[in-house]
Amino acid sequence: MSSEHCPTLGGLSESGFNPEFDLKQLVLNPNSNYHVWGWLVSGFLVLVTVTIASHTINEHLHHYCTPEIQKHKVRVIAYPAAYAVLAWLSYLKYDYETVILFFARLFESFAVYNLYMCLQAYLQPYREKNAGIKEAVSTKVFGIYNFKL
Repeated sequence: MSSEHCPTLGGLSESGFNPEFDLKQLVLNPNSNYHVWGWLVSGFLVLVTVTIASHTINEHLHHYCTPEIQKHKVRVIAYPAAYAVLAWLSYLKYDYETVILFFARLFESFAVYNLYMCLQAYLQPYREKNAGIKEAVSTKVFGIYNFKL
């Protein structure tokens, strides 16, 4: 065993959180407890993210006047908080990182889908207003060739 051995086990201990860890060791001997500092700082940032996302979602739901657009906005706003919690759990419980981050990626794809659907909902009135109207568009390719669409 090396002299740089960490005094605590990685992640949660086998029987849950280890309450025997002396928190004053974080200040007295910070070099051997960088992972605990990482857990605390990232946990604080997760709480900030969840708080801001919850407040923003609450405001959107309080002023819920365009449901076809706002339901997608609320889902997209919920993504950072959910991803932050899942990433923090995977940092805390490294043994299950693959499974936890699988669900984070699954939620990420759901957020991208809702971002696309939100864009579709925004553009729907424009599509209905200009249905059947074609506009001539021309652009230059590399600033040389004039290309008509």
